[in-house]
Amino acid sequence: MKRFNYLSGQGAVFETFGKWRIGPELRPPLMSLMGIVALLVAIYLVEDFRLRVEAGRYDTYVHKLRASEIALRDLKRLKAHVRDLQRLTRQVDDIRSLGAQRANDLAWIGNHLPKDMWLTVLRHERAAYLLEGGAERVVSLGAGLTSLSESSGLGEPRLVSFNDDANRRSGTIRYVLRLEPRSR
Repeated sequence: MKRFNYLSGQGAVFETFGKWRIGPELRPPLMSLMGIVALLVAIYLVEDFRLRVEAGRYDTYVHKLRASEIALRDLKRLKAHVRDLQRLTRQVDDIRSLGAQRANDLAWIGNHLPKDMWLTVLRHERAAYLLEGGAERVVSLGAGLTSLSESSGLGEPRLVSFNDDANRRSGTIRYVLRLEPRSR
C-alpha cells in the first residue's frame, strides 16, 4: 500500500508565493504585514460603514431642515396675514365707532337747534359738519348759534353765509354754518 500525503506538497504558510520561494527569515515579517493589511482593511470597512450611516443621518437632517424652513416661511406668511387681519379688524372697529360717533354728533346737532330753525343739508367735510338751512327770524339763528356754542357738544359754530334778501316773500332767512368738532 502506498501512502500519499496530499498536504506535504502545500508546504508551510508563505513558503512559496507563486513560483518564488520565500525563505524562513522573511516569513514572520510577511505574516505581520499581511495581518496589518487585514486589520487596516477591517478598520476601513468599519469606518466606511459608519460614514455611510452618518451620511444617511446628515441627509435626514437636511430634509428635516428644508421642511422646517418651508414651515418657518409658511409661519411667517401666516403671521403677516394675521397681522393684516388684526389691522383690518381695528380699522373696521374704528369705522364702526366712527359711524356711531357721527350718529351721536348728528343727534346732538338736531337736539340743540331751536324749533323755528331747520336744516336742509347736513354734510361732513374735512372733519367738520356743514349745516345749511333756514330760520324764521334772525333771532332764531342767533339763538341756534348760542345754543350750539354753549353746549358741551361738538365745538364752536361759525357762520359761513347768511341770506335774508332772496326769500323775503316767504319771510325766511337762509344760512350756512360750519361746526368743527373739538379734539377729544
